Amino acid sequence: MEILLFAQLRIATGIMGEDNPLVGPPGMPMRGYDEGQWLHFSQEVAAAYFSSFRKTQLEFDIGRLSWAWARGNSAERRSVDDFVNQLLGHHVLLAFNGLGGATDRHLVLNPEDGEARSLHYVEEFRQRGGQTGLEAIGLLSSPLMRPIESVIAAIKAIRPTRLVFFDDFAAAVSQNERGIFTPANERATAALKIYDELKIAR
Repeated sequence: MEILLFAQLRIATGIMGEDNPLVGPPGMPMRGYDEGQWLHFSQEVAAAYFSSFRKTQLEFDIGRLSWAWARGNSAERRSVDDFVNQLLGHHVLLAFNGLGGATDRHLVLNPEDGEARSLHYVEEFRQRGGQTGLEAIGLLSSPLMRPIESVIAAIKAIRPTRLVFFDDFAAAVSQNERGIFTPANERATAALKIYDELKIAR
């Protein structure tokens, strides 16, 4: 019998291992879609992962589910809260995989803003002793990651356990360490700003 070991595994609730349903952008789903359906499906998928992976640390992206809270009634909001509590009880890493240049604008909790709710969940999760993560929404050169100062501000505010960037981040740092960094290399400049501001060990 072959045994496979995983250090960490994402609870993949969407198509092709991604986390979110293809039902339109958060806050504006397609007609006939109910965010409560996504909560129910997420609960079922998470239960399957809990029963199958008892030693592997699991991760869940809260990004879409927070819109079920923002758009829901009091009962639906309690259901989302209960699910997040369940994730904490199973020592799941709670992640927000949408870190970008606009993230810091959502740090103030707004009941109608799903992204603000996501960040609140992640921050609260950390305060309660859970592990948390932020993942970049695009390449460092992407307009979605500008201004980089706003990305840094959001990271400092949330203080995640794990921080994930695309591979251009590592490539930019490698270029600098090999002496081929140039100020015109926007990705390298952004990567070094993040290193310096967050004091990440190289």
